Amino acid sequence: DVYKRQSVRQAQDLAIDQALERSLGIIYKKPPQNAVEWADENYYLSPESSGVEGRWRTLPYQRAPLLCMTSDDIEVVNWMKSARVGYTKLLCVTTAYFITHKRRNGVIYQPTDSDAADFVADEINTAMRDVSVFGGALLSDPEKLSRYNKTDKKVFQGATLDVKGGKSARAFRRLTKDFVIYDELDGFDRDIEGEGTPLSLGDVRVQTSSFPKSIRGSTPGVEGASMTEDEFNLSDLKFYRYLPCPHCGFKQILSFKEGFKFHDHDYRTAHFECLDCKEPIHYEQYAHMDRNGRWETEDGHWIDDKTGMFHNPDGERIPPPTSVGFWIWGAYSYYKVWTDIAHDFLRANEAKKKGDPTKMKSFVNTVLSESWGE
Repeated sequence: DVYKRQSVRQAQDLAIDQALERSLGIIYKKPPQNAVEWADENYYLSPESSGVEGRWRTLPYQRAPLLCMTSDDIEVVNWMKSARVGYTKLLCVTTAYFITHKRRNGVIYQPTDSDAADFVADEINTAMRDVSVFGGALLSDPEKLSRYNKTDKKVFQGATLDVKGGKSARAFRRLTKDFVIYDELDGFDRDIEGEGTPLSLGDVRVQTSSFPKSIRGSTPGVEGASMTEDEFNLSDLKFYRYLPCPHCGFKQILSFKEGFKFHDHDYRTAHFECLDCKEPIHYEQYAHMDRNGRWETEDGHWIDDKTGMFHNPDGERIPPPTSVGFWIWGAYSYYKVWTDIAHDFLRANEAKKKGDPTKMKSFVNTVLSESWGE
């Protein structure tokens, strides 16, 4: 009888535990993921728009910028960047994260209507096809056009996304959004049909949001006329990627003018020279350096790559700023080796000597991430 009573009690306890699990499961809500966690779990690089198809992995230098782009505390993020550092993909990750994970309404502006249509075809539509949580949130089949899936507008569960060209002032009207993204900002007209800059017209669209967000980025254009450079310089905190020397540990920004070296016009010898110990640093050592690097301002403020928290030069936590800026150039790219940079420079310099400065202008803008001045 004792054993029977124990068995009955055990069965009753088990039934109670199972009932509690079922009832609590209804009200249980998974803790929110930050954008890096969400992207590493969900995002996929589509073959049509990526050099390498496959599962997304956030690179070390991308972590803090992505956390800032999706933070509820930071209103403005400015990127002054070269080509091939993953900025466009980070825009897509941010968009998918906001739409599916936070139910935020957004608009992405491209310089022209044609640019917007290409961006949708190459980036948004392929992401909806290959990122299941993103495409699954759409209110219709992501591979078929419908009233919920137009070229310039996508309607999701609890959120909408517009993608527009920025040539006309009309494209900036009658929208109420939580986030606004400007891709290739320096490709926009500086004054949109006499009504103002694209930023002044577009940022109005998020003013009533509880968590307004404006993300701008571009390779810079002409010195003195680059909106990207202007906005970067207006950021509350301007961050650069500091990396430790693999020989002496000295933290430094990779500098083309001060540290980039090659011998006898041979691009195959390209390397950096440590600004402190003067030892050579080779591209094969870069990934390890980046894993141990961090984003810092010139006066020592820094961001934790894992948490996105801000710290002063003494290491104390500080509140996040309203706006942040990030500057990065081609030497930090995992898709452009340093010998390619030297080769590009040598060809551009040779063309410039012959009276054609256009290749050098492109090199300065798209590789060095600097505005061009004669």
